[in-house]
Amino acid sequence: MDHRDGAPKAPSLPAKRGCLGERPFVSLAEALTWIAFGDALSSEELRAQVEGQRPPNTDSPEERLRKFFSGTDDAAPEVPGAGHFRERRRGLELLAKAWQNLRDGVDRGTVKVRGRLTSKYSLADAHSVDAVELTGNVLAAFSQFDVSTGGIRRQTFGSPGIIWRDDPHSFDREFDAYGDDASAADGYLMVEVEREGLMGIANEVRPSHDHATKNPRLTDAEREPVLTRTGDPGRPSKGYQIYDAEHARRCDAGEAHSKIADEARHLVTWFKEKLPGHDPISSGTVENRIRPRHLKYRAHKKSHENNDTT
Repeated sequence: MDHRDGAPKAPSLPAKRGCLGERPFVSLAEALTWIAFGDALSSEELRAQVEGQRPPNTDSPEERLRKFFSGTDDAAPEVPGAGHFRERRRGLELLAKAWQNLRDGVDRGTVKVRGRLTSKYSLADAHSVDAVELTGNVLAAFSQFDVSTGGIRRQTFGSPGIIWRDDPHSFDREFDAYGDDASAADGYLMVEVEREGLMGIANEVRPSHDHATKNPRLTDAEREPVLTRTGDPGRPSKGYQIYDAEHARRCDAGEAHSKIADEARHLVTWFKEKLPGHDPISSGTVENRIRPRHLKYRAHKKSHENNDTT
């Protein structure tokens, strides 16, 4: 389902987790993968992980239809997914949940989404029109996320909420779009999500599966700094460095709460999940520990917010 002009170059898979940029709006692919995995993947990176490593299909949708009816459309062997989609079915399930979480946030008014409507789902056309805010009703009508383009389309009968090139319903979806059903041809491209609202949604929904994906319990190697002794005989270390490292990561990723008290409580809860059986530091002590970095984080964040409004 490649609707972009020219043959896309297969991107290399990212070596480490991506972080959301400081832009006021991020792409829909980045938003959904941030909610689902805590890893902001670009549309190209997401596509590569879902489809797996194979040469890109340079055929246009029309050429694929021609080959199908001429009997020259040889079925390609199944290719396993990569990254978060090594177990493709599970990865797509998490992506679908993230898509629903985002739409629920739009319905509640906690996040904004915008995109560019095109009658033929054409990227060239999308560049020539202005972006408009997408309401909950619009997202209900265009409820299918297209991995191939990072856009959204109408979910035709029998097709899933997340569609990708080799999905069993992919060909039927293309046939509807280029057949007699004109209503199946349009869609929104260059879809973007408000960063500030996205962070709130991610913080709400990710804890339910964080320690299964992003924050598993500490390995033996990670436990060692926590269990080592301090200079005082008989007194185990409180593991300050563990809190410091996680707080630094959250600040770099833009995940940290604005209020230091909220951030300290989050870190205490996080420590309990990461290291069950070991007493955490009090939230007051954590506040004092992270205060210098947190003040810099808040000042940096406020500076960017002011720049965005000027």
